[in-house]
Amino acid sequence: MSRSWRISVIAVIPLLLLAAESPIMSQEKGSKADSSARVLFQQARSCIRGLSDFQFDISVSPQDQRAEASDAYVKAAYTVVVSRKKGLKITPHDKIYGVIRGCSSAGTYRYLPSMGSYSSDKLPMNTDVFLSRQTEDILYLPLLLLSNRMNQWVDDLEKNLSDRGVEIIGGVKCRHLGMTSKTLICDVWVSPEKPSLIRKISIKGSVDKTDREDGQGVTYTFDNWVVSADLSKFDFKFTPPEGTVRKSSIEEYLSGRPIPAGHEVYTGKHLQQDTYKYNTRTLVDAYRQFGVKSPAWDEAAISYISDHVGPFSQSIAVPDNDGIIARGRAIIDSGCSDPLVLYLYGRALINGNRPAEAEGILKKSVDGFLQSKYPKCRIGTSVFRLAEVCRDLKRDSGEVEKWTKMAIKLLAESVADGSFLSGEQRIFLVRLDDDMKSSLFGGRDKEIYEAIKSTPGVDP
Repeated sequence: MSRSWRISVIAVIPLLLLAAESPIMSQEKGSKADSSARVLFQQARSCIRGLSDFQFDISVSPQDQRAEASDAYVKAAYTVVVSRKKGLKITPHDKIYGVIRGCSSAGTYRYLPSMGSYSSDKLPMNTDVFLSRQTEDILYLPLLLLSNRMNQWVDDLEKNLSDRGVEIIGGVKCRHLGMTSKTLICDVWVSPEKPSLIRKISIKGSVDKTDREDGQGVTYTFDNWVVSADLSKFDFKFTPPEGTVRKSSIEEYLSGRPIPAGHEVYTGKHLQQDTYKYNTRTLVDAYRQFGVKSPAWDEAAISYISDHVGPFSQSIAVPDNDGIIARGRAIIDSGCSDPLVLYLYGRALINGNRPAEAEGILKKSVDGFLQSKYPKCRIGTSVFRLAEVCRDLKRDSGEVEKWTKMAIKLLAESVADGSFLSGEQRIFLVRLDDDMKSSLFGGRDKEIYEAIKSTPGVDP
């Protein structure tokens, strides 16, 4: 999400949760209601400390309307089983792509079914310590609250707590509690049955930003609570399935490894040199071989395309973007309809904050590319940019989805059409990583993985 999402998100709580045993009655807004909300919140904090064996399901979704609107968007969902004395296990509902992790008296582990591998550490770790160390986990902050080590942030939220009335969440009547601090905005929905349970939490903000509106947002939804679970026969220990490979232990990751040395070691300098060759081949050489050529513009077009090779290879902005726009316009005005030239011109318009103009140019570029023999890596990039522009201009969601799906298809096809030569796998992975960080591809990891995996001739 990012792509996993970065956990600057203040996702507090799975268990700001279980609250008072007294039923919660609807009250009018005001000081009495706010006082009642404060009591409920304090009871929830006390209740969490008393839980011993329990479990629940939790689903996670980013507060991103573009991601929510995507047909391929799938929420992450997990079952969390906790025993204060025996251990903890987090099982994703996605049995193929999810990561199973946990701890017990035998140690800690992370198991990746899709990769057939796992990492483990035989050092025993109690539940509270494990919960406080999952810093790269999407559930990090909610889980950390279980260890009762997030009290300062919770205290700050409690200082500005209000009752926002009664709402129905998942068919259940809930009290809506609102809390704010300097960096966080938190909404909690609590159901009135005994014991009172958290049904939903919405968090927006960041621990490292002063503007709470500038932070990322996450929504957590809770279901299937079992607050007095019988875990006497539950096995928290991890037994590797037959055929899985132990990649490394957590302890080995923490201890570090020596930096490779010697003339044969592949370095960042080598990658940059290889990337320069790749860009020369798929830009300049591709135009010479597949482009729409004419003596009227060939020299200018080759010079124009060549000036992008260096910046593209160093992942820096092309110098003098206004000049790039002017040169591109002049080449097109001379009669050039080459899709690569059109793409580079459209890209410069985007960088010049002229997306409406870029949209028409990129559509012409895509039309030309799809009728050409240019490498799929370049065609896909043009389609990707067009999808982004259409999204940012709030075009019809169906059109945005059409271009996005086409970009994924072309990305997958580029791994086997000659776009990347033997030894250029690193270059593909770098480009893929950049694409995956974009909001356009957010939440579509599985779709992209399956598209690449199913491509005939792909390097496993």
